[in-house]
Amino acid sequence: MRESSPHFAFERAIEGLAKTIPGEEVLAARASFERRTGAAFPSDPFYEERTRAFLEELVCEHLLPSGETPAQATLRQSVRQEDAIDREVLVALGRAERGLFQVEERGGKRLLRCLFGNVRYDITMDSGGLDWTGRLGGGEIFDGRLVPFASGLRLLPGLIFHPPQAVACVVEIVKQAKERRVARRDVLDGLLRMRMRHDRFPGVHPKHFYRFEALWDLEIRSASWRRHGKVLAWPGAQ
Repeated sequence: MRESSPHFAFERAIEGLAKTIPGEEVLAARASFERRTGAAFPSDPFYEERTRAFLEELVCEHLLPSGETPAQATLRQSVRQEDAIDREVLVALGRAERGLFQVEERGGKRLLRCLFGNVRYDITMDSGGLDWTGRLGGGEIFDGRLVPFASGLRLLPGLIFHPPQAVACVVEIVKQAKERRVARRDVLDGLLRMRMRHDRFPGVHPKHFYRFEALWDLEIRSASWRRHGKVLAWPGAQ
């Protein structure tokens, strides 16, 4: 049932944890997120998708004055026996790992291959029917978070898929980034900016946005493929 689905349990927990963070911290965190990944507005069709991704980052990565994430701090403060189910969710959120995953179909099973570590994961699907399960087709690449839960691995709801036409470009970008030891977060955030440029300019083939050198281009709304001299160079380039 919808109410008992881990997917919705995580959604409820993330929304609830976000409300425990002071408003000024949330605004500062949102500004940082949009600076790194691109700003979305309520009128954008992808606004909800980006908001889910931001809330996951806020709950799983934002550090409170105690040095803990909201999930970790709430877990420490949660001591009531009746909180057992919520504690399991909090433990999972406290151990969430963001990555870039590609779907592989092997022997009738769907595996996730982490493009950074080349590790494959067998994930657990909810029986309640999630809005993203139908998109997990072979070859798809997405930005998301894996969590350990109920003796298995699950995906948190805030997935952001990269265009199918950009798969080869994304794989090449990650290959070059690994060779140059670019930080994982810089690659993930840079790819999300490329995805947003694709959303802003849907009539342009994504290959024009998904380029290694564009990892450091912070501009979103202007057409970077027409600004060859203004695209930021990789900091380690000669």
